Parts: sequence; C-alpha cells; structure tokens
Amino acid sequence: MNRQKAEELASRYLTANIGEKVGPGLAYFDSKANGWIVPILYQAHFTQPPQRVGELHVDATTQAIRAPSLAELTATLEPPRASGLTIILHFDHSRLIPPCDEGAWGTSRTG
Repeated sequence: MNRQKAEELASRYLTANIGEKVGPGLAYFDSKANGWIVPILYQAHFTQPPQRVGELHVDATTQAIRAPSLAELTATLEPPRASGLTIILHFDHSRLIPPCDEGAWGTSRTG
C-alpha cells in the first residue's frame, strides 16, 4: 500500500466515523509498526489553520485502521482563537443623558 491509499482510507474512515470537519494530513510510513501514520486535522472554520488533534494508524498489510475515539479527539481541541485582532470598545460617557426626575421635563405624571 502506498501513501495515497493510506490517506484515502483515512479520509473515508474519518468522514464516516467522525465528521466532515476533520481530514487526513500527510501520511508517513512507520517501519516499526509496519504501517502508515496519518495525522488527523481539524479545521473549525476556513479562515483558521487546521489543528492536529490526533493520528490514525493504517496497517500496511491488512489495511486495518486504529483511530482515537471522537471523545479523545475533541478533548485535544483548543478553543477557537481570534485572528490576532484585538477589538477595543470605547464608551463615551459624556454623551449619556442623565436620569431625570418626575418634573424634569415640565410635566407631572400625576396630573
């Protein structure tokens, strides 16, 4: 089995068992395990870079897949970050209208 086949198997497995926001990264061969290690990448939004949340093992002989559970993957997720922008809100207190008492506008509510 070649790298492309391992990535294809990983992609199908992830889509079927985890969801569409995860996908395979670039696989590499591990000779000790006689299989392919495929990084699992998660992308919360298209404007954010993918985040590596785990890895999947594809046996080179049997094509068996070992993967972390959904709970294990979500435990590694970092909270989404802003894109490096800082938003500063400024509140101009001088433009506030002061609270008024009953007769402030020259009328009375009692009649």
